[in-house]
Formats: sequence, structure tokens, C-alpha cells
Amino acid sequence: MVNFRWLAGEWHHESHVPAGRLNPAYVDSGSSKFSFCENDSWICSVAPDGGKTPLMTVDPLSEQWIYVLLRGSYGVLLSREA
Repeated sequence: MVNFRWLAGEWHHESHVPAGRLNPAYVDSGSSKFSFCENDSWICSVAPDGGKTPLMTVDPLSEQWIYVLLRGSYGVLLSREA
């Protein structure tokens, strides 16, 4: 988890989306906030109300990163290696 300490904090993004057949070009912008939770064993997204949702952890036995999708799409993604 030490390798991902830099992720904690608030991040602002801006994506320039080109025009498509059915939409004009536009800019998609926003922000996301991340922190460590569950005794620093998970990276969590932080909601505007302060609620935390676990997103990513590492399994020490398999040495794989685990990314959990809990909103919209649901599933688990595993890395090839840590």
C-alpha cells in the first residue's frame, strides 16, 4: 500500500471529448477524493458527505492488487502481479 500513498487527496480532472456523430465536442470535468481506510489496508473513494467506499487493496498471499467495482458496474478486477 506504500506505493499508492500518493493517491490520497483530492484530484481534479478535465477531459476534452471530441465531437461525435450524435454529440458536439465538450469538456468533461470534475473531481474525486481518495483516502486510506480499514486500518490503511484499502484505498477508498470519499463521497461529498465524507462516506468512504473501499476501492482497491492488495492480497499479500497472491501479491495481486484487487480493484472492487461497487457502483454502476459490479465486479472485481485482479492485477497480474503486485
